[in-house]
Amino acid sequence: MFGHEPVAVTLELIPRTTGWRLGRTLRYLIAGAVAAPVLGVLPPHAPWAVAAGAGGTVLALRKWRERFTLVGMEAVCPRCGAALDGGRSVPLRDPHRISCDACGNPVIVSVDPEVLPTP
Repeated sequence: MFGHEPVAVTLELIPRTTGWRLGRTLRYLIAGAVAAPVLGVLPPHAPWAVAAGAGGTVLALRKWRERFTLVGMEAVCPRCGAALDGGRSVPLRDPHRISCDACGNPVIVSVDPEVLPTP
C-alpha cells in the first residue's frame, strides 16, 4: 500500500500446467463458437452472435493467462493491521489487488517471480 511499509504475505497457489490452461481455453472457444449461431437466430441477430463469439474469446484468453490460481492467503493490511481475506479461488495477477474489509483501502500484493513454483 502506498505510504506504508510492505508486509510479508503467505500465498496458497495452484500451479496451472499448459495442458490445463489449453483445455480450459478450448472449452471457452468451443462454447462461444457453438453459442454464436444458436443465439444468432434471436432478433436482432448479429449482436447476439458477436457477443457470444467475443465473450468466448475473452474468457478463453483469461484462462490461457492463468498460470497460478490463488486459493488462500495469510496477510495483514499494512494500514490498519486487520487480517486480509484472500480465501477465494481467483487467478493470480501480478500485481494482485485486493481490498481490506476493515478499512476499505486497496492493497497491492506483489509476487517475486523467482519464488513461484514452475507449473
